[in-house]
Amino acid sequence: MNREVNEQMKEELEQLRKQLQKAEALLQQREEQFSRLNDDLSVQYRQIFEKSPMPMWIIDTESKKFLAVNERAICHYGYSREEFLKMSIKDIRPIVDIPKLKTLTWETEGLNTVYRGTWKHFKKNGEAIYVEITSHQIEYSGRKASLVLANDISEKHLSEVQDDFERQFREALFNSTDDLIWSVDRNYRLIMANNAFLDRMRTVTGVELRIGESLMMKDKYSPEHLAYWEGLYDRGFRGEAFKVDMHSDHADPDQKVWWDLSLNPLYNDGEVIGISCFARDITLKINHQYQVLRLNQNLKAAQKIARLGYWDLDLVNNTLFWTDEVYNIWGTSPYYFKLSIDSFRATIHPDDLEKFDCHQQKALNGESDLELEHRIMLPDGSVRYVYERGTVTKDKNGNAIRLEGTVQDITERKKTEEIIRASEEKSRLIMNAALDAIICIDLNGNITYWNPQAEKIFGWKEEEIAGTNVVDLVVPAFYRKWYERGIEVYRNTGTGDMLNTLIELSAIDKMGNEFPIELTVSAIRQGGEDFFCAFIRDISERKKAEEKLFSINEELSERASELAVSNAELERFAYIASHDLQEPLRMVTSFLQLIEKKYTPLLDDTGLQYIHFAVDGANRMKQLILDLLEYSRAGSNKELTGNTDMNEVMAEALQVMNERIEELNAVIITGTLPVLPNTRKTQLAQLMLNLISNALKYHGEERLQISIGVKEEAASWEFYVKDNGIGIDKMFSEKIFILFQRLHSKSEYSGTGIGLAICKKIVEQHNGRIWVESEAGKGSSFYFSLPK
Repeated sequence: MNREVNEQMKEELEQLRKQLQKAEALLQQREEQFSRLNDDLSVQYRQIFEKSPMPMWIIDTESKKFLAVNERAICHYGYSREEFLKMSIKDIRPIVDIPKLKTLTWETEGLNTVYRGTWKHFKKNGEAIYVEITSHQIEYSGRKASLVLANDISEKHLSEVQDDFERQFREALFNSTDDLIWSVDRNYRLIMANNAFLDRMRTVTGVELRIGESLMMKDKYSPEHLAYWEGLYDRGFRGEAFKVDMHSDHADPDQKVWWDLSLNPLYNDGEVIGISCFARDITLKINHQYQVLRLNQNLKAAQKIARLGYWDLDLVNNTLFWTDEVYNIWGTSPYYFKLSIDSFRATIHPDDLEKFDCHQQKALNGESDLELEHRIMLPDGSVRYVYERGTVTKDKNGNAIRLEGTVQDITERKKTEEIIRASEEKSRLIMNAALDAIICIDLNGNITYWNPQAEKIFGWKEEEIAGTNVVDLVVPAFYRKWYERGIEVYRNTGTGDMLNTLIELSAIDKMGNEFPIELTVSAIRQGGEDFFCAFIRDISERKKAEEKLFSINEELSERASELAVSNAELERFAYIASHDLQEPLRMVTSFLQLIEKKYTPLLDDTGLQYIHFAVDGANRMKQLILDLLEYSRAGSNKELTGNTDMNEVMAEALQVMNERIEELNAVIITGTLPVLPNTRKTQLAQLMLNLISNALKYHGEERLQISIGVKEEAASWEFYVKDNGIGIDKMFSEKIFILFQRLHSKSEYSGTGIGLAICKKIVEQHNGRIWVESEAGKGSSFYFSLPK
């Protein structure tokens, strides 16, 4: 059996071997056919590769080395075939591009894997070119490789770069200006606009305007505004190119903005299809023009007010120019006075003509500027005084060609000077009668005036000190450098820090005694000369009074400190006394109650009444001690301050008194209260509780109503607790806040008379004030104010 099986297996194996041999022969035949076909295709592809009009090469996938290059690549890049085959693709690319070779994105197209991209290459001569790359993955000589086709697009790339640059340049130029540029179609829709226009629209309307949207926003502009712009656009659509100045105050009604607006039609085949618009903000220009106009008007007005005119003498053409104000000063006008050098000279007062010619010649010679006062003769025969100033302009050779300047009517000033001279004696009399010492000095410090009060204060007679330097006479050594520096600063600048300022310092009298003074120094210019006047007051007596007052204040301060210590000791004593007194009171009360309980059967009504009086007195004494203890606590400031919500304080007080409120069926009206900083919550809670309790206690026959609220003042909060109870007579409005003061007997209303005293103490400790407004039978309004 086994033998038969073995024989059968041998036959099957033999058959399989013969079939395998046939298959191998067939496979070899197919390989030979494929090899011959592949050789034919390789020849064809090689010819295509070599004869391609564009550079082609094959590179190793891993090393990126060139494996083959065609003739066009050799010709285009300038490398020989041998040089190419020693290089890699990295050698013709910028260094920054090399890392990108590892991140190429390949795409599948049918059975092929392809990469396309644009790269920068370098030729052998260093020239940079841009190429479009098409790369196919292939197998070459048994290794993975890429067949690359390179299309030089340098010119195209350069053109695109230039186009992009020009586009960006136009956009930058378009958007870099602050001028508004936009265009609209026949439906008033936006065709295009620069950033400045879009920003302006956003500012004015709050709308982010987009291309294609209408500019006629009825919900943003008035009908008059829309009609105005439709009229402008319609002029353009009729083919009119025009400019107009306009103003707009839509963005800010308080500030007008002026625009220089240009509209130009846009044509297509002879038809207007849109309007190109350009607007420039000319507000500054308009304002400048307005300011120039105002300045010219103001200048004319100033010249008229100051009686100051301008003149110009042209020495080359021998002509003279006057402004209107010069004619006014001369009492004439251009219509009646034929201006010339000779006619002008004829108006100068004969006695002043020689002086005028002398000053003018010195100016023309360059010796000095023209500056003089002289008289002129007016057409009506009257005489005026004028003050002339002028400067000379010379040519490059040093010859005078122009003399120009100003002339001012000083007639009134001359009259005033005459009046001043006439009143100088009167002024001297007044200065001599002054209660303050008056000392006048020149810029060198020499005394020029010394009134009688100065003689009295310093001890020197006027004839003794005439011409003496003030620093040697009355200025202490400590102040001399300060004085000398002040004189020097005024000489250089015409100003001084201490001028016209009341200052305190010391001075020296004839006996060498130093004493305190008040001093004011004024700089005065008179008759072309500068000098100083010092007004001096001896304040020795006042200083003594101030020292005495300071001593008194020091003493009061010490007394206040002692009083504060005494008050603190009194508060501690009240606290300790009230606390220690409770123990014997408790004992008295307890034993009286024991006597009442044990001996009631043995006592008559009188004895029981005596015991009742004793117990009641002890209880009232206990309550008085407790209230005294509470008053003592109110004087303690041990609690830290913080923010106190008065709404919480009011709510807690009402909760405590809720049972009594319900018992009386009272109506409580409350408002919103503030949060108070730097306050003690416990004390304010006691304050609010006492005032509400007081209102509940002293109610009348009608239903009780209590109002709690606050009124805000500039620097404080004014709280109130009002009721419609029995009220208080006005004569007791202050008494009720005094300790132990009661207006009713204990049989009418319980209490010790301490509650409102505690309220007053709490309010005053918070730097506030408490008071009551009331009339008997008309309710009471308690107010307390606390700082914000």
